[in-house]
Amino acid sequence: MSDSGRQQHLLLQIICLTLGRWLLNSSLRFVYPFLPAIARGLGPTVSYTSLVQLVSWRNLTGLASPFLGIFLDHYPRRHAMLLALTLFALSSFALLIWPTYAGIALAMLTVALAKALYDPAIQAYLGDQIPYAQRGRFLGITELGWALALLIGAPLAGWLLARYHWSTPFLVYGALAIPVAIGIYLLIPPTPPASQRQLPSFHLLRRYPATFFAFIYIFLIMGSIDLLFIAYGPWMESAFQLDITRLGLTAGLIGGSELLGELIVINWIDRWGKRPVVITAALLNATSYLLLPYLSYNFWGALLLLALIFCTFEITAVGGLPLMTEIAPPARGFVLTLLLAAISLGRAVGAALGAWLWQQFGLTGVAFVASAAMFLAVTILTLTIKEATDDYQH
Repeated sequence: MSDSGRQQHLLLQIICLTLGRWLLNSSLRFVYPFLPAIARGLGPTVSYTSLVQLVSWRNLTGLASPFLGIFLDHYPRRHAMLLALTLFALSSFALLIWPTYAGIALAMLTVALAKALYDPAIQAYLGDQIPYAQRGRFLGITELGWALALLIGAPLAGWLLARYHWSTPFLVYGALAIPVAIGIYLLIPPTPPASQRQLPSFHLLRRYPATFFAFIYIFLIMGSIDLLFIAYGPWMESAFQLDITRLGLTAGLIGGSELLGELIVINWIDRWGKRPVVITAALLNATSYLLLPYLSYNFWGALLLLALIFCTFEITAVGGLPLMTEIAPPARGFVLTLLLAAISLGRAVGAALGAWLWQQFGLTGVAFVASAAMFLAVTILTLTIKEATDDYQH
C-alpha cells in the first residue's frame, strides 16, 4: 500500500473509532442534564435521588477495567472494540421489553462497562501504531467523540425524549452501534497477535511508580468535573427555569466548549509541548471553579464561565492522554485500563459527593471542593508524572 493509501486507511479507521466513541459517550452523558425528566418518565416510584445513586454505581463499573486490561494486552485490540459495541447494542435493545428502573439500570451499567473496554482498546491501538511525537493529534481526534456527545448527542437525546419516550435515545444510539461495529471489523486488522504481546501485571507496574501517581491524578480531575456535572442539571433548572429542550441546547453549548478544547489539543499539543499545555489549562480550570458561584444569577455569564471550565478541563484531560500512553509502554493497554478505573472511581465519588454538596451547601460548596481537587491534581502532575525513558524498554 502506498503512503497516501495508508494515510487514507488510517483516516477511515480514526473516523470509525471516533463514531463508536460518540455513540457510547452520548448514551453515557445525555442522562446528566435529563435525570429529573427520566425520573418523571419512570413514574412516581422512582426519584431523582435514586437515579443519581444509579449514576454513581454506573461509574464504579470501570473499576473492573484493570482486569479487562489483561485481555487488551493479550488479544487483538479489535476483539475488545467489537465486544464493547455488541454489549452496548444488546443492552439498549433490552429496554424495548424492560422499560423500567431495572431496565435502565442494566442499560446504564452495561454502557459504562462497554466504554471501559472500548476506550482503552482504541487508545492502546493508536499508541501501538502512531509515534509519540504525533500521538497527541490522533488521540485528540478520537476524543472528539466526547465533546460531540454533548454538542450533538445530548440535544438530540433531549429532542427524542421530549417527543417520544425516555428510553428512545438509548434505542437510537444502540442501533447505530451496529454499522459502526461492521466498519471496525472491516477496517481494523486483528493485530498484533497475542504471541507478540507481553502480558502485563501489577509486578510490572511497580517498576513504574508514575502509574500510581497517574491514578491519583486522574481520580482527582475526573472527580472535580463530576462534582459540577451532577449538580449542573438541577442548578440550571432551578436558577434559570430551563425546560427540557433548552436544557439540552445548553448542554450542547457546553459540548461546543469541549470541542474547542479538543481542537486546541489536536492542533497544538504536539507543537507546544504536552506537559506545559496541560498544566496551564489545569490551573485555569481550578481558578474558574471559584468564580462560578458569583455568576449563579446571570445566565449568560454563568454559561460563559461554564464554557471556560469545560474547555480547560478538556485540554487537561485529552492533552494528558499521550503522556499516559507513554508512562509504561510495555503494559500500555493495562495501564490505560488501570487509569480508566481511576476515571470511574473519580466519577463515582464526584457524583455522590456532588449531590450531597449541592443539597447541603449549594453551588458554592460544589465549586470550592472541585477547585481544591484540581489544584491538588496539577501539583501531582507537575512533580511526579513523567514520560518513560529508554530504560523502561529494558
